[in-house]
Amino acid sequence: MSSGGPQDFDTPELSAERKARIVVGVDGSAGSKAALAWAAGQARLLGCPLEAVITWDPVATPWTPYPLDLVNDMRIEHDKVLNETIDEVLGADRGVDVRARVIEGSPGRVLVKVAETASLLVVGRHGRHEWTGRLGSVSTYCVHHAACPVVVVHH
Repeated sequence: MSSGGPQDFDTPELSAERKARIVVGVDGSAGSKAALAWAAGQARLLGCPLEAVITWDPVATPWTPYPLDLVNDMRIEHDKVLNETIDEVLGADRGVDVRARVIEGSPGRVLVKVAETASLLVVGRHGRHEWTGRLGSVSTYCVHHAACPVVVVHH
């Protein structure tokens, strides 16, 4: 048994593999814009970088893959949405180091994977379940599977 006091709380130091950085999911929606703004504010306060991630998940089977030019177009479009959202929300003078990433895969799984070594994961709430009080599928997945704390921002 321990003697009590602040040292008893489970507050591990950031290890070498867990970097002081914030990961935020962005999809261009009002909820993700609110999440991006909140995450950028936290990154400024903590003096850490911000990793803005947009995902795309082509629904194709191995036997009917999308043509390469369509896949490239999808990546380009998602990159455009991500960068336009960052510019709209944070402006030219961001005050924080932002890394923009476009990653193929399921949004919840990708965000949880990217945030494995982050100090915080931030996602927005679309508001589709506001009347029930439930979170959406991506927020729920992140809350239940992330290795770091998760903040769900309501817009």
